[in-house]
Amino acid sequence: MQSALRFANKYPRMQTLVFFIVLWSSGLAFTCLDSIQDPVDWYYVYKIPEMRSSADWKVKAGLAHFYLDVNSPVWTLSGRTINESQQSIYETMSPVYNNKADDTMYLMYNDEPPSNLSYNRGGHTKVLWLLTKLQDFG
Repeated sequence: MQSALRFANKYPRMQTLVFFIVLWSSGLAFTCLDSIQDPVDWYYVYKIPEMRSSADWKVKAGLAHFYLDVNSPVWTLSGRTINESQQSIYETMSPVYNNKADDTMYLMYNDEPPSNLSYNRGGHTKVLWLLTKLQDFG
C-alpha cells in the first residue's frame, strides 16, 4: 500500500484509469472473479498510465495495473497486462459479452467518446453496473 501511495504522490497529474466494479449476482450468472477465476466479493484495479521512462515494458506501454481484492487487500502490480485474458477484468466481463439471456440488465459508462480520437490529459473513468434477476429472493 505504501508503494501505491508513493506512486500516487509522485505522479499526481499523470493520466490514470480507475476501475471500480461492483456486481450483484444471483450466484449462477455473474460474479466478480479474480485472475484465476475464483469468486471474490469485490476488487479494485488501478491502471498505471504510460510511463516511457520505465524499465518495465508493461508500464512503458501503458498496459500495467495494480490489483487488490477482499482476499489480498494490498496493492500488487499484476503480472498480466490490462488487455490480456486471465486477469480480473477480463474474467469478470466475459459473461457480460457472452450472455444471450434477456433477464439481465447492465449499464456501461465510458467518459471518452467512441471515436478514433485519443486524449492524453486527465483521467478517464470506466464503470460496469450489472443487475441480474434473482431466483427465490424474498
